[in-house]
Amino acid sequence: MAAVSRRLGSASAADGGGSGASGEGLSAALAGLARSHEQALEEGGVSWKELWSGQSFAVALGGGGEGAGPGLGRPATVWGAGDRRTLSRDTPSLKWSGDLFAAHLGADTDFGSGLTGGAGVSWYESEMDYTDRSGDEGPVEGVHRSRMVSVQPYLGWSSEAGSRLWGALGYGAGEIEIVDAALVERFGRQRSGSELLAVAAGGAVRMVSGGAAWVDLKGEGQATRYEVDENGDLIEGLSVQTHRLRVAMEGAREYALEGARLTPSAELGIRWDGGDGETGAGVEVGGGLSWSGAGLGAGGALVMELGGRWLVAHGGDVEEWGISGGVRHEPRGNGRGLSLSVEPSWGQTGSGRARLWEEGVAGRGSSGDGRAPGAERSSGVGVEAELGYGLPAFGVGVGTPYTRFGRAPEGERRYGLGWRLALPGEALGLDVEGWRRERETDRPEHGVGITLGVRW
Repeated sequence: MAAVSRRLGSASAADGGGSGASGEGLSAALAGLARSHEQALEEGGVSWKELWSGQSFAVALGGGGEGAGPGLGRPATVWGAGDRRTLSRDTPSLKWSGDLFAAHLGADTDFGSGLTGGAGVSWYESEMDYTDRSGDEGPVEGVHRSRMVSVQPYLGWSSEAGSRLWGALGYGAGEIEIVDAALVERFGRQRSGSELLAVAAGGAVRMVSGGAAWVDLKGEGQATRYEVDENGDLIEGLSVQTHRLRVAMEGAREYALEGARLTPSAELGIRWDGGDGETGAGVEVGGGLSWSGAGLGAGGALVMELGGRWLVAHGGDVEEWGISGGVRHEPRGNGRGLSLSVEPSWGQTGSGRARLWEEGVAGRGSSGDGRAPGAERSSGVGVEAELGYGLPAFGVGVGTPYTRFGRAPEGERRYGLGWRLALPGEALGLDVEGWRRERETDRPEHGVGITLGVRW
């Protein structure tokens, strides 16, 4: 249901983008996928599940929404997404760890008057290694696997002002399999069927839209039921019910100063999970201030930003907060001239409200040893900096030699020296960089990265 929620709920500016129906196209999506895993690809050993995790695409058929898709008679959009989660738990009686992977593929079409309908198909699989310490004869090891295929028909409506309502149903069927090293010889592999029912609805509305101010609000509710059949042998029947409510709000106002702009912003995220399993509620507040004005040289721009966030949670031992800032000098519109960025950070700063929306409070709770990971990382100081200068290249493009430095909150350092080429209209982009990475516990690593992008 989360994949459908993201597909239909992304019309809200609070979610950071448009509806996705026009998208970048599949080729641009694949190029972005490669860029996001550049370091992992350099080091090797990346599985296709890891590569696809967290990625998505949306491709409009029929000329980006104008005209009909082949044989459909209406504009249509094909979309896909992937997700991979690593899970673990360690208690005195049971220890388990593994991962869950999901792949989603869907299509929808525009029926006119702001109405969109379609369906998504999802495929899930998980594998967990476990150690059972509850017996008197010592620990017993085994493997728990699950598979499921589900379908989610959905319907959405959007207004010209940007408001959006949607609803979706979900049904899935699959099986679980348990292979216990101590029992397999006597009973064989244990299998049983599973079933999933879900219903979800949500909306996004622009509450304030006038002049230089805007406020967006989005909300979502969801209820699910997951059942495992009794197999008449060692697997007992199971029925799990959960429900969830999420609300997010974001707003900003722009003030025109003499030769500059000042933009304060604020955000609020609320999530409540109930039913069986992990439950709890969390509230996150954040805000920021941005100033932009003329920079060095004709056409250049100088931007200064400051932001902070604080997660207020109950129902778990969680502590997260972060402060970030930045100074950027952007060159002229043609890319020529000085480019400079320095972005320091302290604590957990990235996508706080978005992670609360997706993961909830339980997903960021205490680790197996009882420590709260948010609190453990909150004192880390990081910085990202880059200095470059755009020069004419080959008579048509802009070549930018640059140097960069980064320090992660956990102490890793990375240095880079490279050259970036951009042709008009972003038809061709080339980036060549040599880098050095230093960790406190390992020997320094060196490498050369080459990124080539072609757009048509």
